[in-house]
Amino acid sequence: FVLSQLNRAPGEEVPTLDRLRDSSQIRNDGDLIFLLYLKKPNASEDSEDFGVRTLRIAKNKRGPLYHKNLKFDGPRQLFYPAGDKAPRLLFRLPTLEQMGFVNEMR
Repeated sequence: FVLSQLNRAPGEEVPTLDRLRDSSQIRNDGDLIFLLYLKKPNASEDSEDFGVRTLRIAKNKRGPLYHKNLKFDGPRQLFYPAGDKAPRLLFRLPTLEQMGFVNEMR
């Protein structure tokens, strides 16, 4: 798992793999690369695009490329589909036992 910043040219709305900062090794060796960015960074607060992020699968060696517009709920630190009115749980979180932490804590 690796994180990298993006170098973005002025006026460029959609980042590409070439914009990964100092990381040609990530582009070459990565099996799955996600890009997360603001859809319209200069959108006004009344716009429906305000605060909408796009999650894009830019490289996937074993499957299709894909993109999804998301909104971010800051207080809960949660991304959710942009079409939804409020955040919702997209999948059930594993329990501590399923993650293997309970035995280590005893």
